[in-house]
Amino acid sequence: MFKFKNHYNEILASNFISYNNDPALNQGLIKKINHEESNWLEIDSTLTELKINFLYSYPLLDEKDRENSKAIIEKYTKLNQNIIWVMLCDEDQSVEKDQFKDLGLEYEVSYKAMLMNLKEVPSRDVKVPQGFTLKKLAFEDLEKFKGQIDEGFGKGVIDTTKYATLLKINESQKLCDPILIYHNDKVVGTGNIYYGPQAFVIDDITINKNYRGQGLASVILYNLLEKARQYNCEKLLLVATKDGLPIYKKMGFNETGLKIEIFETRN
Repeated sequence: MFKFKNHYNEILASNFISYNNDPALNQGLIKKINHEESNWLEIDSTLTELKINFLYSYPLLDEKDRENSKAIIEKYTKLNQNIIWVMLCDEDQSVEKDQFKDLGLEYEVSYKAMLMNLKEVPSRDVKVPQGFTLKKLAFEDLEKFKGQIDEGFGKGVIDTTKYATLLKINESQKLCDPILIYHNDKVVGTGNIYYGPQAFVIDDITINKNYRGQGLASVILYNLLEKARQYNCEKLLLVATKDGLPIYKKMGFNETGLKIEIFETRN
């Protein structure tokens, strides 16, 4: 749906949109609405208990885009539900953040896409610190895993109902590999890797704020890199926040020129 100068940015954008929400669309209760005129994709979750809806688009271009966006935002505001606007654009496209305040949206976070050639990065064995346990996500871990995702990204930013669906899909085909770190009975870190035909995508990297600075992010990241090597992966993608950017660059990731700007209503 979304086209960019770099082919890998299209792969990453497609993955981001496909798995940011429940792939099973919450048993069909979530509606996907294509706004073909503006080339926007709306994810309507009003029939579920999520109270969180999404709109994916390029940067707003003209007054018609603004009028269309007002109508969509008003629809959810009247229902007292939030909408998260995910704007995808090439590096040389500007997004004027102030214009969204007039629409009732607040700037939330910005991501940059990054790419690694895994063949050029040496393998590294990173030990799990004493007192912590690294394991694959299982159904019995779901609620604690979802709680850490909400702690890491902010409650209501990600549709956490998707993780049960991902585990069910994994029973018949290897789609992804969510992992987590326990400290005693508490999940304090998460990570995930999606297995795609042209590139793999790392996602869901979080560390509980009370457990940072102990090397847990490196444990998760290098564990995911080793999983990718097992499948002879060559290209590995992820999105990075401003704080994560230098860490990923040090590991061997490079920017690809895709920006993801996220805005949110606060109903």
